[in-house]
Amino acid sequence: MLKQIARLEPAPPWSFYTALGTLIGVFLSMVIGAGVAQAFFGNDPITPIFGWTVGAALAIIFVLFTRRRTVEDVAALRLEANDNSRLPIVALFCVGMAVTIDVIALGITGDFWTAPELFSLFAINADNTFAALDVSVIAWVIAFIFMVFMQPIAEELVLRGVVFPAARATLGTWTGFFIVVVLHTLFHVMTYLSIAPTDLTRIFYAILVPFLDALVITGVRAYTQSTRAAIVAHAAFGAFMVLKALTLTG
Repeated sequence: MLKQIARLEPAPPWSFYTALGTLIGVFLSMVIGAGVAQAFFGNDPITPIFGWTVGAALAIIFVLFTRRRTVEDVAALRLEANDNSRLPIVALFCVGMAVTIDVIALGITGDFWTAPELFSLFAINADNTFAALDVSVIAWVIAFIFMVFMQPIAEELVLRGVVFPAARATLGTWTGFFIVVVLHTLFHVMTYLSIAPTDLTRIFYAILVPFLDALVITGVRAYTQSTRAAIVAHAAFGAFMVLKALTLTG
C-alpha cells in the first residue's frame, strides 16, 4: 500500500507557488462568504455555516475558472476517476475511518463532540456536553449541503487537486504528502475554528481530528491518483459528522 501511495504522477502545468496562491484565493473566498452571511443574517446561528457554503461555492468557481483552461490543466486535476466502481468502497472505508477516529477522540478526551464547522448550531455546556439550539430545518439542510457536498468539492479541488500534485513534484513524494496534510489542518483551524483551543477536547477536535482526517483523505488521493475519489472520501467524513451532530440534538 505504501508503495502505491508513494507513486509520483506527472507534474502539473502549474507551480507549487501558484498552487499556494490558489489556496490563498480560496481562503479569501471563505472570508467573503462569511461577510455576505453576516450582512444577511447577523448573529443568527445559521450565519457561519451559510457563509462557508457561499465561500465554498465561490472557491469552486474560482478553481474551475483558473485551473481548467487547457487540456493539460483538466488532466492534472485528476477529476476523472480511474475506476468508478471503487468509489463506494472508498466511501465505506472512510466512514469506517471516521468512526475509528471518533472512538480514539472519545477515548482520549472522554467527550462526544461534533465537527467545529457545526459548533454554531449548539451551545457547549460547562461540562463539555452539547445542547442543541432552536434552529430551523433549513439550517440543518444547509449544514448537510455544506458538509457533504460544498466543503468536500471545494477543499479537494484545491488541496488534493491543485496543491497535492504540485507539492509532490516540487518537494518530493512524502514531504509533499505531509505538506498537504498540514495545510489541510491549518486551513480548518483558521477557517472553521469558532472556539479557541483552550483544553484537550477543543485541541483534539479542532486540530488533531482534522489532521487525522487529512492523513486518510490524502492517502486516498495518493493511492487512487484521483481527486474525485478524494472528494468522495471527504464527503463520507462530512456525512458521518452530520449524522453524529443529529444524535446530539436528542
